[in-house]
Amino acid sequence: MHDYCPKGNNSWCKWQKDQANGTSSFKPKNVVPAVMQEILPTFDSLWAENLLQSVLESLSQNNNDVQNHLVCDISPK
Repeated sequence: MHDYCPKGNNSWCKWQKDQANGTSSFKPKNVVPAVMQEILPTFDSLWAENLLQSVLESLSQNNNDVQNHLVCDISPK
C-alpha cells in the first residue's frame, strides 16, 4: 500500500524513494501468511471511510491523546 505514502525522493517511505530515484534499496519484509490473515482485517478496518471521516471532522488529536492516556493508566506496562 505504498501508493498512500508521500511521493518523491524526500519521502520517509523507502519504496517511494526508490521509485523517485530509480534505485532498489527497499527490501520488503516477509510476514507469515497466517499472521497476515489475522492482522489484515484490523488494518482494513482502520482505513474505513467512516472512521477516517470522523477523524477529519475533529480537527484535533486531543481526544485520541486523552483516550491513550486513560488506556495507559488502566493497563500497566
